[in-house]
Amino acid sequence: MAGHPQILLRASSVDLDSGMRPQDAIDTAIVGHREVLTAAHSLGETEIREPSLLPGWSRGRVIAHLAHKSRSHVAVFEGAREGVVREQWPRGQAAAEAETEAWSNRSATDLCGLLAGGFSELERAWQLLPDDAWLRSGISSAGERSMIEFVDRHMRDVFVHHVDLGIGYVAADWPTVFVTTELPKRLRDLPDRAEAHAILAWLLGRTAAPRLAPW
Repeated sequence: MAGHPQILLRASSVDLDSGMRPQDAIDTAIVGHREVLTAAHSLGETEIREPSLLPGWSRGRVIAHLAHKSRSHVAVFEGAREGVVREQWPRGQAAAEAETEAWSNRSATDLCGLLAGGFSELERAWQLLPDDAWLRSGISSAGERSMIEFVDRHMRDVFVHHVDLGIGYVAADWPTVFVTTELPKRLRDLPDRAEAHAILAWLLGRTAAPRLAPW
């Protein structure tokens, strides 16, 4: 469309056959870390308890989720460095959710510290993973994934949940590396979230957008 920059879609932040470090995604995620941390530090005790854009979640719950999930990736990357396939949630999803909920009730200062620590540990884990180890696997909540895909999943969490904080950062602020990595995945999943005829009619400009099932 005239007036809009061309965005080339891709299925991942790097060619999965290359075995190369996904440096663009890593660099983009690190910038996102700094932006989310700045946003979190701007919230006082009252503001951090207020509702986020996610139904039923406070801003503190969003920050706790990001902090906890970042730390859950660290052990997976450490395992890949050692040649061991590790689970993101070794004690199970329910235990992880309970711990995250407990974290969400901590002070704003503590939450910012947990978030900063999670990001820092994860960045170090990325740095220490050898270039030839990025196709090694870990077990995420969605199943077995490569270390490259773990970075993509983390990048999605960072940028989507920054919007969820509801303090001025919006989807239009998302970096191109994130959009071009994530959009093809969401388009690929569309037929699982709505009836195919309704999706096609919408894409052809014949009906309103169909209601999508949760992703």
